[in-house]
Amino acid sequence: MKAFFLILLCLLLSACQNRGMDETVFAMDTAVTFRLSGEYGRAAAEEAKRELVRLEALLDAEGETLQALSSGESVYQPELASLLARVREIEDATGGALDVTVYPAVRAWGFIDGAYRVPDEKELASLKPFVDYRQVSLDGAHISLPAGFSLTLGAVAKGYAADRLAAVCRASGVESGVLSLGGNVRLIGDKAGEPWKVAVRAPGGGNALTLALADVSVVTSGSYERYFEADGHVYHHILDPKTLSPAENTLQSVTVVAADGLLADALSTALFVMGRDAAVAYYAARGAADGFEMVLLTDDGSVYITENLREKLVSVSESYENVITVGKE
Repeated sequence: MKAFFLILLCLLLSACQNRGMDETVFAMDTAVTFRLSGEYGRAAAEEAKRELVRLEALLDAEGETLQALSSGESVYQPELASLLARVREIEDATGGALDVTVYPAVRAWGFIDGAYRVPDEKELASLKPFVDYRQVSLDGAHISLPAGFSLTLGAVAKGYAADRLAAVCRASGVESGVLSLGGNVRLIGDKAGEPWKVAVRAPGGGNALTLALADVSVVTSGSYERYFEADGHVYHHILDPKTLSPAENTLQSVTVVAADGLLADALSTALFVMGRDAAVAYYAARGAADGFEMVLLTDDGSVYITENLREKLVSVSESYENVITVGKE
């Protein structure tokens, strides 16, 4: 799950003419904010909210569809099958750093119901046979899982939803606006001819840096988003599918910027699991082809930012003065 309001938008919507609406609802376990300009904004938001309700029911790990899969039923669901096929490509590309079958481990750590605990090695070992994305069977629009497996779409659901909501808004006539689903932000067009100012938050509060962006998704995953402490140790919610424990590396957060919100959402998690060096190598190999940019904040106060995104950098906090540009191969 991406953090609530990890990305602070410097919207300055009061300066926009013909502001349509500004409304927040609760869905997908987070606050979802619609800020839509123009005369069609309110009607678009109402249509988008209906779509949000539909998507929440479809993508919720505890919802009817995913629970049916967990119960061993074969489910015919063309939209979900198409989504899982796209996710499979990212799972393969990242070597399983993204894995939608990690749900049993997420539940064992208490990140589903808030009953936080540290599973012992024996328990985690017992769960490993049931975490393997390659076991998700996709036969056209038919989906099935082996016994004992279950799915969580927490690493992709909000990004996919943001894409769908943006499409609904555009179809309703909206040309400018912002959709915020927790740490997932979708920018529709620009702000009165200028880029939106998007500030990536620092773990301790305040802004690490600010970017000037338009018509893209911006998604952040960080170790400080959702966590608990036990015996003097901090355990965050981003689990490594290989160890079924919180990913341990030098990263504080990963922010991915892409036109494809699902891709941005998925990669923000996968690249965090992979760690700084592997994330940099992944961008060098696939950034151009896949169409994404990224920002990495590290424990030593450094910022790793891809070369195309460096051009859109507006400001950097004094706490992150070591800015390193990441290039492609």
